[in-house]
Amino acid sequence: MERRIDRLGRIVIPSEMRKKIKLKARDEVFIGVVGEVIYLSKEPVTDFISRRLDDLCRLCIPMEIRSKLSIANNAKLDCVFEHDVIKLSRSKVCCVMCGGSEDVKDVKMIRLCQECIEEIKVGNFWEAV
Repeated sequence: MERRIDRLGRIVIPSEMRKKIKLKARDEVFIGVVGEVIYLSKEPVTDFISRRLDDLCRLCIPMEIRSKLSIANNAKLDCVFEHDVIKLSRSKVCCVMCGGSEDVKDVKMIRLCQECIEEIKVGNFWEAV
């Protein structure tokens, strides 16, 4: 199942998965990264950080984690439930710069959309950095 991160780094945890681990609004969730996967657990886990779901059951993924995994705003994440843990990973078909999923190409093992490729070519990208 895919979910999109909003411009504030929040993601809605799918209701089916929330029900399986008995998560509800305002509950505490423990977030950790192993490899390129974000793990969410209701139970405390050593070295994971805690965050609370908001009233709409959205979870803000910390900027450090999003930066480390190159997850842009509007990027799609794959959500998988496994052994009382929710696993989030970058969708395989989104641009690492803008999160778009239209016309994505692999450029030296990095997924970029044609629009971002064109922006880099004309130099507009470097003005924003």
